[in-house]
This record gives sequence, C-alpha cells and structure tokens, in this order.
Amino acid sequence: MAKQNRTPSGRTQSTNWKVLARKVGQSEDFRAGAIRELRRMGSLSKDLREGLRNSDRPLALEVISALEIKSLIPDMLELVPTDSNGFLTLGLNSMMTEKNQKQIIDTYLNLLDSKNIGAVSNGSLMAMLEPMGRLGVRLPRTTIQQLKANESPEIRSSLLYYVRMMVLRHRVRDNVEVVNEL
Repeated sequence: MAKQNRTPSGRTQSTNWKVLARKVGQSEDFRAGAIRELRRMGSLSKDLREGLRNSDRPLALEVISALEIKSLIPDMLELVPTDSNGFLTLGLNSMMTEKNQKQIIDTYLNLLDSKNIGAVSNGSLMAMLEPMGRLGVRLPRTTIQQLKANESPEIRSSLLYYVRMMVLRHRVRDNVEVVNEL
C-alpha cells in the first residue's frame, strides 16, 4: 500500500514509486529521502517489473539503477531486444559486475550477431559497444562490417570508440582499417 503524505495544504496524498522516482534525479536531499522511501516499499520489485514493460520504463530504470536492484537484471535482459532508445541497455551497463558480466555480454553478443543486429535500435547498439570495448570483447568481422555500413554517424562514432578501446587498452588491432575506411 502506498504511503500517505500530507501536502502543504494539509490534505493527504498517496506516494507511489513513480512520484519518488522523479525525486531520485533531484538534489542530494531529495534523492536521499526518495531512496529511503523507495527501499521501504514492499511491492517495489513487482511495481518496477511492471514499469519496465510499459511507458514507465525510464522511471523504473532510474529506480532500479539508483537502488542497484540486481534481482531485476533477468527482466531487463529479456527486454533488451525491445529497447528502442538505449536506456535499458545503459541501465544494464550501470549494473554490470564480475558476477553478471558474462550473462549481460552474452545477451549483447547474441543481439550483435549478424542475423539479429538489424532489429537492434541505434541507441542500444551504441550502449552495447562501450562495454564491449572496455572489456576487450572481440566482435565478429560481420558485425564490424554491418556497424561500419550503418547510416547513423553516432553508430560509426561508437564503432570508432570500440576499435580505439580495443587497440589502446587491449592491444587488439584486428579492425584498425575501420578507422581509415570511415
């Protein structure tokens, strides 16, 4: 049940997770208070799971990330193919640990496979390339070619970042020619 709060006029109002989620992005005082209230909510995981599947996804992701609710990672992984703007993928990136890294990266690799990549949004593609480069994950040549052929300058820029990370951090020079071809 939602908590009852008093408004400045003395009326009571119900506080649900969506109201508190909007405060998470505010000043530190608002954020800390909102996080405390969110942690006390008994049905929060259920509400967030539902929020991930509707128009409340951005708010749900903000709360999941702020509270580091790792139990919702399987739900997030299931929804990555429907991530139309990359927010969900960025949320997963923010919660990646050594323990769940393989599961997240394997999901990304499956989506970056040449037969699936066309269905992935540009926002998700950009968000997936960052951890791939940072962690030194080698992408198949066909994936590199498809990313290079993408019409979006943001995708090509993300590909350059990936290649740069592979060269500078991991000494992998497989795709250096991509820099010259773009």
